[in-house]
Amino acid sequence: MNALHLALLVGFQTQPVKRNDIETTLLATIEQHFWDSSRSRWREMAGKDDEVFLWGYSVLFSTFAIGAKVDPATYKPRLERVFDRLNRYWTVKAPGGYAVLPGQSKNPDRYYDDNAWVGLAAMEAYSATKEMKYLDVAKRAYRFVKSGEDKKLGGGIYWHENKKESKNACVNAPAAMLAFKLFVVTHNDVFRADGLRWFDWTSKLADKDLLIMDNMNLSGKIDRTKWSYNSACYIQASRLSIESAIRISSSSIYVSDRVETNQNKMLDASKTRWIDPKTKLINDPGMFAIHLLEVVASMDPKDAAPTVGAVFEKCRNEQGLLGEYWNRKPLPGENLKLMYTASLLRTTLLCRTR
Repeated sequence: MNALHLALLVGFQTQPVKRNDIETTLLATIEQHFWDSSRSRWREMAGKDDEVFLWGYSVLFSTFAIGAKVDPATYKPRLERVFDRLNRYWTVKAPGGYAVLPGQSKNPDRYYDDNAWVGLAAMEAYSATKEMKYLDVAKRAYRFVKSGEDKKLGGGIYWHENKKESKNACVNAPAAMLAFKLFVVTHNDVFRADGLRWFDWTSKLADKDLLIMDNMNLSGKIDRTKWSYNSACYIQASRLSIESAIRISSSSIYVSDRVETNQNKMLDASKTRWIDPKTKLINDPGMFAIHLLEVVASMDPKDAAPTVGAVFEKCRNEQGLLGEYWNRKPLPGENLKLMYTASLLRTTLLCRTR
């Protein structure tokens, strides 16, 4: 048993919690409250007669993809079910892309970041299964993401197809991640060149504290809002760029102390801003926090699992559902989205791969 698994068993220290109990409980909760068996679709919100938006669907796709790697018997059938229904979001309007909701064939509402998340989830599914259908989805999503790039503001990708008002970290850093992952699998140099370009552009949004700010509008003004996933995805893109360089040289390469130091400094700054060192809870929405914890699990694994245990114990309501933020229980009347609870299951499963 490694340190990360031991930390999950210890949990939040005051109340021992077992990793398998967390996974089993969260999976049952998700299927109870969000799977609409009568219509064979997933709900966006617990207790509502609605259909999940693409962003939430991509979180579920990613969750089951990671699950298929660590527990194929449980999660592979669920991954297949999610994949089979993903095509309902696809729209053929050139250049083709996944829309916010199914049934938008004529005037699709499409976000470049949504498609980047779908592409990354598909790469996780390909990693778990080696099935080409997942790689094909990643490439389809990638083509749409790339179509959102132009030379304004020195490059970068827009946030929304029909509202080209800003270029955001939440699409450019994940797009770089997707590009590097595709390069590692396909060895197509175009992917790596794209990834480096988008990674470099995201650097424009780095603040003095090293954390990544939200976006730049077309007048060049930067929205200084900071969310944990923007800095986390930037760190991941940096790490993946190094991995892609290693693949080119087919051998280990020297990584400068400055690069490693910057990654560690950014991670430390992120943990200081968002993770309470005493409670281990995260003052940020869970669908953002999953990416921060992914970096923590990769670079400082002893710190990831206690947060999973703390959030599981302290932030669920009487139905076992999580609210938007991972430092409190859901507020009265708060809309409880699929992605909030699925994000914690994803993180729990991810810890088993580190």
